[in-house]
Amino acid sequence: MDDKLYLLVVIGLDDFSRKEVPTVIEGYRESEVSWLEVLSQLTSKGINIATELAIGDGAFCFWTAVTKNWLMTRHQRCWIHKTANVLNKLPTFVQPRIKKTPHDIWMAETQQKAHKALGQFKIRYDTRYHKAAECLTKDKVKMLKFYDFPAEH
Repeated sequence: MDDKLYLLVVIGLDDFSRKEVPTVIEGYRESEVSWLEVLSQLTSKGINIATELAIGDGAFCFWTAVTKNWLMTRHQRCWIHKTANVLNKLPTFVQPRIKKTPHDIWMAETQQKAHKALGQFKIRYDTRYHKAAECLTKDKVKMLKFYDFPAEH
């Protein structure tokens, strides 16, 4: 485990889609105990309703804590983190050209169009940049979970 302390932050939206930060704690990023403390603080502040969708960077312990705290909450991978992970698997000189592609995928009008765009990315880049293509497409179900909700969300 990484011994560094991190700020563990929860960002939510109010009824008017304004961002709020209901809790921030210092803890270990890959620690289930730290994430359970974050979720416990939310409960102590009166947030007792399970969120329908939790978005995170893919840290396994975060998802374990969310599942323990809110059984029905669905998991969504963060597109900002995913894009950074994909770009890190590409040579620097092609990163600017490819950077827009993940954005176009998560901004697709429908889940079907997003799946099609993911498939096109894999076809276009898999041979030359296999690690980047695999990184982007390996957990596409969690990457596109937000399409299960109304567009205004």
